[in-house]
Amino acid sequence: MHHATLDVATTLLFAGFCHAMMAGVLLLFWRNRRTGPGFGWWVACEALVATGQLAAIARAWVPGFGMLFIANTCLIFSVPMIETGLRTFLGHQTRRALLRSWGLAAVVYLGWLAGLMAGWGTADRAMWFSGGLLLQVSFALHYVVRMPRAGAMRLPIDLMLASVLLVAVALLARLIVLAPQLGGNFDIQHDTALALLNITSIFAGFCRTCAALMLVHTRIETELLATQARLEERANTDWLTGVASRDHFESSVPLLQANAARAGSPITLLLFDIDHFKQINDNHGHQAGDALLRQIGQLTHAAVRDGDLVGRLGGDEFAVLFYNCDLPAAELVANRLREQVKQLPTPGSAIGLSGGLTPLHAGEGFTQAYHRADMALYSAKGAGRNQLKALPLPA
Repeated sequence: MHHATLDVATTLLFAGFCHAMMAGVLLLFWRNRRTGPGFGWWVACEALVATGQLAAIARAWVPGFGMLFIANTCLIFSVPMIETGLRTFLGHQTRRALLRSWGLAAVVYLGWLAGLMAGWGTADRAMWFSGGLLLQVSFALHYVVRMPRAGAMRLPIDLMLASVLLVAVALLARLIVLAPQLGGNFDIQHDTALALLNITSIFAGFCRTCAALMLVHTRIETELLATQARLEERANTDWLTGVASRDHFESSVPLLQANAARAGSPITLLLFDIDHFKQINDNHGHQAGDALLRQIGQLTHAAVRDGDLVGRLGGDEFAVLFYNCDLPAAELVANRLREQVKQLPTPGSAIGLSGGLTPLHAGEGFTQAYHRADMALYSAKGAGRNQLKALPLPA
């Protein structure tokens, strides 16, 4: 009675073509996408596995040990490429870890080569080969297990872990099968454990390929989100002073009004500009004017609380929305700011700040409040500048 066994040659051929296709898919992404550093190692890994498995089949038609050298060289040195690619891609490169990984691969290869030269039997060479691969995989497993799995990184790292575990289990099974045959020879074409290892390598390669593509997707998505955040910040922030831009300031007012209405909190609008600012630009240049605007923005931002909103509406005109702050309290803060502005060093005469304050009610539009604050501002200028005027809500 014949027992059905897996055909090693067939599994090698099938696995070789599968790994070649995975290498091709990764190569396309590597050449046509912003994959980042490290991705090429995974392309090379799948290509080496495919080459090694197809070279092992070619031994049947090519005499000598040439194909055996090629096959085992490719398979042994494909293992450190997994860890090297992962460390490079994630920026975890350490000289010691990479030397250990590649040094171990060299030891395994030289040991197998020495056994071949010394005339070891097939079982002994296969035992050394599988044991060496298992040791290499164990170090890679130790690295992957310790990696953080946060957010979008969880699934690709778990897939990478699954690929390493699959190979480790298959290698361990082969060592168990080979152990009773040490010291002798056996027909490798009927090595069921090797055939299972070949099939397992397909699933492991599929997991690695999916993990690599997901890691690239995660990196690209992270870069896009960061770019979007930078663009939003640039759109919402005045480039010169660092305070809110006019669009962002005006669009934020309704939200703060709604929050204040729910909490029953007062809000007050301050509108101010710098007295005789045009003279500074005309007499000392726009660089001096820009420097002064930056200082005003910094002073204003430092003078208010975290919940308040500071914006530059254009030119030398600034606005502050005081949240949970009534008119008298806002006027105190504004006067402190005005005194600080007076102390700023300027290339010409001392500068002043003129401003207008007005409270906002819940259903009021920004344009109406701005108009009242603007009237108060011009009242302050008409009264001699460098002062504040308040305009309460109409009765």
